[in-house]
Amino acid sequence: MSDDRPQLVCSACSTVIDDYLTLKCEAPGGYFGNEVAFLCCQTCGFIFAPKNIHEYDSDLDFGKSSRPRASNRRVGTETRPGREYHMAVMAKEILEMAGSLPRSILIYGPGLSLDHVQLTRRFPDIRVHICDLKNFQNNTNFVPLDGPEKFDIVIACEVAEHFTDPRADFASLLSKVSDIGIAVLSTDISDGGELSFQEYPFIPGHTAYYSGHALALLAGHVDSGFQVDFRPPRAALAQLGPRKRYVLIYRDDTWPGIADYFSRNLIAPSESPYFRLGLMRRWNWLKRVLLR
Repeated sequence: MSDDRPQLVCSACSTVIDDYLTLKCEAPGGYFGNEVAFLCCQTCGFIFAPKNIHEYDSDLDFGKSSRPRASNRRVGTETRPGREYHMAVMAKEILEMAGSLPRSILIYGPGLSLDHVQLTRRFPDIRVHICDLKNFQNNTNFVPLDGPEKFDIVIACEVAEHFTDPRADFASLLSKVSDIGIAVLSTDISDGGELSFQEYPFIPGHTAYYSGHALALLAGHVDSGFQVDFRPPRAALAQLGPRKRYVLIYRDDTWPGIADYFSRNLIAPSESPYFRLGLMRRWNWLKRVLLR
């Protein structure tokens, strides 16, 4: 009998993958014991978990009465900037150091974050918009995912790990970047280590866990002129962990600005590190292991 199963192919490099690898999370934290089926590409290092989905366009996640699932420190409010704000300010400085004058910012997938409000206050001469699965915040500055508008700065904070069709989703994201523009993503990057001991890919809704090679390929599928750089944010020193990176996707003209910015700054800006949270997560993990 012939095998009628659809062929499993890596979204980044098109390598054929034999089968799913099912693992349980052994990392400290609230997802210890979660079981997920992964497609692991041995060629480019991309790890895909298409069955680990979660619907994020419901009132349960983004209703007016609900609280964001993300940590309070990451999500911007009316009075306190969050991570998207810091990412956008950094991107603006990079473009200016490269000799460009950014006139527009897009926050791609903000959920309930109000960093776009903070950015509008700080940069009144810059057009700031948001883009998401739908207009959760009922804001007039919303643009649809399939809209034709392009922006000089595109920010996607903790979004790319939720992509269920990475090539198409990166095409959507990067189609928003203007000719002089830069996209800055925040996500965890695989270091090729033991997957069971990395909590991030076991979180419900995290379908894509990227290697640097895979991200470079996915950006190149959209535009061969795109280049990719990786920088750790400040909070990676504590609660975000050592695999958290800002992914900078840009064209040649922007490189001098990146070199200039990081010659002056040791690390990328973010919300403040919260060291106690990291210690608490590891203590909770140890208690789970001891009580097995």
